[in-house]
Amino acid sequence: MKRLLFKTKMTSIILFLSLLLGSCNKDSDLFYDIVQEDIEETIDENQSEQGETPGESVVDNEVSSELKAFPTAFGAGAYVTGGRGGKVIYVSNLNDSGPGSLRDALEASGKRMIVFSVAGVINLESSLFVRNGDFTISGQTAPAGGITIAGARVVFQDSDNMIIRYIRFRGGVGSHNDSVSGYYLDGAIFDHCSVGFGADEAISIITDVVGKTTSNITLQRSLMGDSKTGGLFGSSENPSGVGDISVLENLWYNITHRFPNIYSDGNVEVINNVIWRYVYRTSSNTDGYKLNHINNWHLFSPTNSFESLYKTGPKHSIWSSSDRAPSIYSHGNVYEPYYSNPDIDNFDDSWSIHVTYDNSLKRDDPLPKNFKSDLDFPLLGAPINIKTAYEAFSDVSTNVGANARLDANGNVLNNLDVLDVEYLDAVTSGTILPRRDQLTQYIVPPINGGAHYVDNDNDGMPDEWEEANGLDTSIDDSAQDKDGDGYTNLEEFLNLVDL
Repeated sequence: MKRLLFKTKMTSIILFLSLLLGSCNKDSDLFYDIVQEDIEETIDENQSEQGETPGESVVDNEVSSELKAFPTAFGAGAYVTGGRGGKVIYVSNLNDSGPGSLRDALEASGKRMIVFSVAGVINLESSLFVRNGDFTISGQTAPAGGITIAGARVVFQDSDNMIIRYIRFRGGVGSHNDSVSGYYLDGAIFDHCSVGFGADEAISIITDVVGKTTSNITLQRSLMGDSKTGGLFGSSENPSGVGDISVLENLWYNITHRFPNIYSDGNVEVINNVIWRYVYRTSSNTDGYKLNHINNWHLFSPTNSFESLYKTGPKHSIWSSSDRAPSIYSHGNVYEPYYSNPDIDNFDDSWSIHVTYDNSLKRDDPLPKNFKSDLDFPLLGAPINIKTAYEAFSDVSTNVGANARLDANGNVLNNLDVLDVEYLDAVTSGTILPRRDQLTQYIVPPINGGAHYVDNDNDGMPDEWEEANGLDTSIDDSAQDKDGDGYTNLEEFLNLVDL
């Protein structure tokens, strides 16, 4: 993406990872809730790939079935189709519900391309449950200021095949829960989202019911900040139901731990993430997952209250028993200030037992040798181009979160809100700011939304851009594919944000 938002300047700081083979129950609304701080969470495994059957679309299915969700999609969720070829639905107001609201668009059924003619804060009066998949949310279409969801959390439940881009989720504090929750999802990619103010995790995707599954999920280029904890994927109640999870090129800012916690028997990759000022373990993981943990950059908090427990530096905690052994490939990771050389093998010093059901293992023991893999596992979905940990720091800290929008000509414009500017300024300048560790400090900044571009045929594309590209401004030609590349005309416009 062609934008340089900040200059980078590195400072030496401490980071801390911790993997735990453990269990977590989550209970909220119709689900289980939270976890004990001593025993972190879990990821599970599941695999499946979404097909596409656009309703009125003239897209060639054979071509588009091989397409990524958008050109810069990577990982296990890269090939979801979302609402490709479906009905264009405009979010035209900031109301909690009713015609023109985001809730109304998400509660609709069928393939749908959700775009915005307004910018501002959507204050939900209750949790927004999304149970119908096959949609694309394109926050980059909103006017200046973008879209922030506040007031309550958003819950994606049994809603498969989702593309969610350039949205801010900051409603967890209102519902005393995560800002984004997912249950039993097959095929989803969250890209360039800003997620914060979670009273539990910033984001969690849970599969806690035997027989339910979650698979083909990517969380990429997203900024998780100022939440009680970071993220959780899976569940120890159903680890075999979760797998093919990609956590790629995200920034976790001023959050104590869980980057993320994993509970799964499946394939997971955590690659090129930046973790800024973690306090406890970086993650606690459980069950028999296969993990690529590659080239992540971590900074340990200099004010860590648990520093005395980890004098040797970072730790990944694992909750272990002999019949629930993971296989972990951990390479190229940096833990400032303990391990600044990514070429040195620090596995034994950075991974440990946290809680165990095996009498032969004790808390803080190094992991058994059979937990370590000397070979990396195949990358998932569309393979990410892996950077070094230091390259990841420079790149991610200048291109992450809901940071862009498109104007009437398809130009990419900066669209960070004041919170994300604060976070990224601190990271790129090496400034240590105090955590917002009280829920009363979770204050969503207002947005003065700009004017929307003219779209007379309501097909999601600006008239100016349509005219410049030989399209018809008097009919809805959003689902057509003028150049025959598999992406619809509307997707061609939306994907300009990737240039």
